Amino acid sequence: MRGSRTKPPPSFRISARVVEASGSKLFIDQLYNAREPEGWPDFIPNARPNNPPQIGSGDDYEAYRNGANLSEGPDAIRPVSGVQQYQPAVPYGVLHELYVPWPGADTGIHSTIWHITTRNFFAVVTNASALVGTTLHEAMYKLFERINMFPEYLDDRVDKVQWIINYLTRHKFDDVRNNPSYAASLLAFSETPGVRWKEGYIEAFVHCVGMLNMGLRTIPEWKYLTSQTKMFMESAALEIEDRLHRAQRWLLTFDFTAMWPTSSAPHSTARGCFDRLRKWLCKYYENAFLHWPPTNDATWLTRDMVVRLKSDFHSLYDYLVDRDIMFDGTQYRPNQKWVMSSKSGQHFKADNYDLPITDILLAFDNNNGFPHIPHPYCLTPPSTPITNKPKSSFTLKKPSSPTDILASSRRKALSYSEASNVYTLRDQFVHTELISNYIRFEQSDMIESIDPHEARRGRWILIYGVLQVLATVSVDSPKLRYKEGAQYHLSPMMKGVVPWAEEGSPPEPEAEHTCSYCWTVSGTWSKTLPKARPGTHKPIIWGQYGDGRVRAESSDKVPGIGKPVGSSVSRKRAEEWVNNTPTVQAPDLESDAGLSGLHPPVDAMRRTTSGGGGPMSVVSSEYSSETPPEVARRRRAMAHGFTDFKVPQEW
Repeated sequence: MRGSRTKPPPSFRISARVVEASGSKLFIDQLYNAREPEGWPDFIPNARPNNPPQIGSGDDYEAYRNGANLSEGPDAIRPVSGVQQYQPAVPYGVLHELYVPWPGADTGIHSTIWHITTRNFFAVVTNASALVGTTLHEAMYKLFERINMFPEYLDDRVDKVQWIINYLTRHKFDDVRNNPSYAASLLAFSETPGVRWKEGYIEAFVHCVGMLNMGLRTIPEWKYLTSQTKMFMESAALEIEDRLHRAQRWLLTFDFTAMWPTSSAPHSTARGCFDRLRKWLCKYYENAFLHWPPTNDATWLTRDMVVRLKSDFHSLYDYLVDRDIMFDGTQYRPNQKWVMSSKSGQHFKADNYDLPITDILLAFDNNNGFPHIPHPYCLTPPSTPITNKPKSSFTLKKPSSPTDILASSRRKALSYSEASNVYTLRDQFVHTELISNYIRFEQSDMIESIDPHEARRGRWILIYGVLQVLATVSVDSPKLRYKEGAQYHLSPMMKGVVPWAEEGSPPEPEAEHTCSYCWTVSGTWSKTLPKARPGTHKPIIWGQYGDGRVRAESSDKVPGIGKPVGSSVSRKRAEEWVNNTPTVQAPDLESDAGLSGLHPPVDAMRRTTSGGGGPMSVVSSEYSSETPPEVARRRRAMAHGFTDFKVPQEW
């Protein structure tokens, strides 16, 4: 434009108040001391019309028109008058023209970038929502370079780096989801010497690792990344791929048979239910996706597929998990640190001879390096033993009628539904297609011939394994601002990936296994007392089993336990037990043979012999007047848990 006889039109228009508020000494000085740039060509000023339009009102316009505090020489910036093609509507107040010349001699691409950077500077000043440039990295880097080259562009008190960062985050330029160009630009700018924006680097690094195989290496911004950052990205991408292929091997056919100990014995009921559930899951997802796995790609476990599986099995976990049972590793136990125990203090035993479920789950976790799920047990229906056929054909046994078999099957199906968290979750229950189909499968899987208690436990082992495998690929890196809708995995290794981090500084937070749903959901559970377990008496808390709990006499003295059984019910049960005891004739107290059927003898209960054959001492006078039949009845009642049992007067 040098040598031109006309002045170029302004590129954009902003309010003078914005320039004053920016604190820029350079542009505020140009507002009140306007001068043409050095070497600017002479031009013919616009002629003043006889009746100029009223662009202002009152003293401002008149003072400026009369040239107050301004030079009247040929280089003065005069107020705009008349109708301008680039300004169809004249705003209120006085207009100024500012020009930021290109300091170089050539007028090529460099001068164009200079003027574009000037435009971007005022875009940040006016909080506009767009930057201009061939790449985002070029726009951000050139702006950072300009304000450092010309410090007078901003107030001295302004942090120049934070000034740019605030603008980028305010207008979400750090949202680089599914955009390799923006991700590489943000990553390269964040590691620029003088910027060192840690949060932006971590955000961009995670997304760049996920998009590394989506053409990231072929974009122009790839060359701006340092070799160290590229090496970190390659290593993190390989580690994610290894985890995905490991999870794919488990989930391809849901083959978790390695969890079971090898044995030559026939498969138990639980193992049979485990195998049938595995086949049912394969069939279910084959029908859902028309093919399983859904694609023939080497890495078919995409982020969308992980989200689908995670939603299905996490809702199934909510449906089945026993919130009262947890892994307890606080006390020392020989050869076994972790055991399943009840938080509410109820008597609970997870293992039996046919299914040592604790050992199975612990061995699976230890072999694969998984932390234990805090609540590792499921709600189970009451056990319904299956009556086997008589061993001898001569055994007389009335066969079950079809009506009895149907009624028994309905009771078992109902017990499955009752052993769930539907009534606990209420409106918070997430209903999925998997749960609907699983309920139907469970209530029809050999319902007549298996024990529902053992069947539920066998199926839970497979669900536990799937939950552990999904936790390895479903947890995203923490502190990410934008992750919803990403089409790639967001869980790379973050240890030591920040190049400028000082030695000994704490590592960056990673996607931990313990951040999965099964570890975090318990914090949202309400503090409600669980129901009493099948096979245990609700008013009695059993204690002193090596777990530190103390035996309580009855539920009347234990707060928090459900409604206690009334005294009439206790007495009725005691009378039933005592009535079943055969009548014992009063023996001759001086005959040892007469007391041989009682244990301990009456004399032994009344007295003890001191050491050395000393005199006898009375132990208790409370039961000293009881007859041997009364002693037998009282001991029989106490053996069944009635520690506060009193002998009725009519006995």
